[in-house]
Amino acid sequence: MKTVIHIGLWHTVEDSRVFYRECLSLSKKYSVKLICLGNETKEYAKDGVRVFQIKKRFYPIFFAKAFFRAIRLPGEVYHVHEVDSLLLAFILKIFHWNNKIVFDVHEYFEDYALDKRKKLNKKAKTWFKVYTFILKPILVRLCSGIITINPLMKEDYSRLNKRVEVIYNFPDFSLLDQIKPNNLLDPQYDYLLYHGGIKEDRGILLYPRLLNALEDENVHLLVIGNFVYDNLKARFGNLCKELGIEHRVITTGQLPFKETISYLKNDVRYIGLSLFTYQNDHKKAINMKSFEYLYLGIPQVGSDWRIFFRKFILHKKAGISADYYNINSQIKAVKTIFSNYNAFKDRCLEARSNYTWETEENKLFKFYEKISI
Repeated sequence: MKTVIHIGLWHTVEDSRVFYRECLSLSKKYSVKLICLGNETKEYAKDGVRVFQIKKRFYPIFFAKAFFRAIRLPGEVYHVHEVDSLLLAFILKIFHWNNKIVFDVHEYFEDYALDKRKKLNKKAKTWFKVYTFILKPILVRLCSGIITINPLMKEDYSRLNKRVEVIYNFPDFSLLDQIKPNNLLDPQYDYLLYHGGIKEDRGILLYPRLLNALEDENVHLLVIGNFVYDNLKARFGNLCKELGIEHRVITTGQLPFKETISYLKNDVRYIGLSLFTYQNDHKKAINMKSFEYLYLGIPQVGSDWRIFFRKFILHKKAGISADYYNINSQIKAVKTIFSNYNAFKDRCLEARSNYTWETEENKLFKFYEKISI
């Protein structure tokens, strides 16, 4: 059996796309090994995938550890998930010349480099610029194939590589069906829900104000995810105290994928929130949580200038748009959904059959056949 080595230097084993979709799917036909980020360095088996977890410390040491771990692994394909692992794969290729490289692009690295509003340190911005203007035109051409998450990315990368496939972040229904609710939420309340990386430009300081402005003690706020910036969690907590709503706010921190879904499967009324500030990576990105919400019958409130929110949610009438800078429009959207909740939920459940991982899994297998593995 041929071997695929996934490398995700920014991703943990709980990443839903990297592990729960691609690694598990590929393990049906190939031997799959995953090198990823973790809280400690260790090796173990998980659901048929061999996981090599590396603790991130001083970056050059972390990168070197990933290299020495990968170079000892026999395999035919390096399937990489970010700029760092793309560069690592080409260094590895010097020693394993016949190995193929698949670049799985699910971030807008160019926008990180060019968008001045991004709160990245100077070294990170410089690194993304090096990728955008130097590495990308060279390395992408030399990859055996490129995987992207939407047609806009495909159009961009097709200029540099002829073998590009779109594989969407649709949920695996069979996996979601296995997960049971955790029953940790009081069913007498309704919940505004935010799930994902917690940043100011994704509305985290907006949502407490929205909760307060609703003036409804029966509505609570559930936040699932990791605060990206050190002081943001304190600012969020202080804001909740100032508004007197801390007793109506639940923060779980970052949870493993299955634990997250177990929260979302509670028998309560949720509204998913994705009110993001305007910037290019937000405009073009697909929020994979949107498809999990659809599957679970959770209506959404988001920004209508986001191309794929408009396509997958608004056009299916599975949610409502609101203005990030206009709290009255946000209040109206939330109240409209709660007043017609069953109708919105039914439209979510009706739309979900169009967006299944089973279809994308077949595309992934065909892609690997095209690169002759």
